[in-house]
Amino acid sequence: MSQLTVDQVFELIERMPEEDRLALEKRLSQRLEAEWNEAVAENRRLAQDCGFTDETIEQAIHRRRYGK
Repeated sequence: MSQLTVDQVFELIERMPEEDRLALEKRLSQRLEAEWNEAVAENRRLAQDCGFTDETIEQAIHRRRYGK
């Protein structure tokens, strides 16, 4: 595959029919959500390994936002 610059990619996207752009946006959104969910799951595992639970995390957030 040839190397394209970011500007060239955007130019290609702008020339796409609207239906194709919407399909691309949907796929990128799905990919981002999947990556986010994987990161959440991994960080939840790490927190649990350190003895944190969802409840203790929520309590810490509440204390940070609103004080004791």
